[in-house]
Amino acid sequence: MQGGKAVVVGCETCNSVWSCPICAPQKYAERATWVQCLVRGWMTEQTHQTVMLTLTVKHAACDDLRWMRKGIADAWRDMARHGVLKVLGCEHHVRSLEVTWGPNGWHPHLHVLLCLTGEPPHDAMGPIAEAWAERVVRNLGERHRPLTEVVLNDQGRPDMYGSTRAAKLTHTGADYLAKLGLEVTSIVRKAGRVDGHFTTWEIAQKAAETKDSNDPWVKRWQYFSMAIMGAKQLTWSKGARKLAGVNDDFGIAPPDLTCPKDPTTPLADGERRIVASYTASEWRKALRRIPGWVCAVTTAAVLALSDGGSAIRALGVPLATPCVGLRSEQARAPPCTPDTS
Repeated sequence: MQGGKAVVVGCETCNSVWSCPICAPQKYAERATWVQCLVRGWMTEQTHQTVMLTLTVKHAACDDLRWMRKGIADAWRDMARHGVLKVLGCEHHVRSLEVTWGPNGWHPHLHVLLCLTGEPPHDAMGPIAEAWAERVVRNLGERHRPLTEVVLNDQGRPDMYGSTRAAKLTHTGADYLAKLGLEVTSIVRKAGRVDGHFTTWEIAQKAAETKDSNDPWVKRWQYFSMAIMGAKQLTWSKGARKLAGVNDDFGIAPPDLTCPKDPTTPLADGERRIVASYTASEWRKALRRIPGWVCAVTTAAVLALSDGGSAIRALGVPLATPCVGLRSEQARAPPCTPDTS
């Protein structure tokens, strides 16, 4: 119970940031908060700044996505481990994996938020691009070597950092969360940056719109969901999570949920109280067996403040750990704890 209302906590979720349109926005919002805390914590010094590094590889329509994204992750891990980014004055970083699809097949690439101690050196991207290309070849082969030629602007000049096709450096703007793939609205609004290229959520939308299970968009979505399984969307450098105030479990400890001796005691302002706790298996059984289960259990939880838990017991679903203060046979049970399964 919280604020006089019944709430359900501790439910199992898939937590997929890649394939679940329900869980993904929640994870995006949570991780976006972490990154914002990191940026705020880093920018307390006047000389500090943040930049965005984009790393790409050559790819073709015949390339296997799972193999490519694993090779890219290994190449980045090798690059970060050997201190290549020190030439830029980088102290912390957050690496994000993004995947798009286009005429040349699947295109996995990295966006990296870099926390720098000062202005990066001019023409610094030459050594970075060469180091990245070397590690891509080592992990994926010569065919995937990215182009290290310098990118020219509309005036035919390179940017101040000498960005290449393999590695591009830009100052972070208001859209840095979108570049990291953490914009909550990206599921419904983000589109590929180039015509003919599609984000994975665009592919999912097109797959959902068709009724043909053999439609190419359905096949692409199924293939992506299998190939991306197990991939990490974000990785953090050592010390970055601590600077952002994120604990080792990537989150904030759950609130102190208590079960008083008398469950009919009125709730204090802001108090959250456990009324009933179920195992994951019993919760799934109830969802299948009892119509409107969530509505029924939350209604019974509200009544527990006046009936001592009779309505909850009447549902007929075994409790994981009965609460102290529930009348009849549960009066001497130990305090309950949240079901974290």
